[in-house]
Amino acid sequence: MNDGGVFKPNEYKANMQAVISAIRAKQPRVPILLVSPQRANPSTFIQKRLNITGYLPVLRELARDNASVAVADMTSAWDMMMSRKNYLDVTGNGLNHPNDFGHRVLAEVVLTAILGPDY
Repeated sequence: MNDGGVFKPNEYKANMQAVISAIRAKQPRVPILLVSPQRANPSTFIQKRLNITGYLPVLRELARDNASVAVADMTSAWDMMMSRKNYLDVTGNGLNHPNDFGHRVLAEVVLTAILGPDY
């Protein structure tokens, strides 16, 4: 979640596959949860937002192509929340680091990915 959208989606996918492969080399059966990134405050220039948009589809491809890999869609949850909130409401720095409320949303997304929508 913290690469700032620096990489193009195909580079991001290759990097994430390398991480998955490195984990599997040491722990072949461990389940892996990939968390899609949230968007930084659009009034800043620290993140390439178009790259972030391309990350969720490649994470889903990685989950499809690798056994015991799932995706927690933080990007869509964050986008939906930001349609009604502002960055000062959900971040500790007004930019990209979630405050307690933002972390609660992240926890809900992760728990839903692990336990299902009816947890």
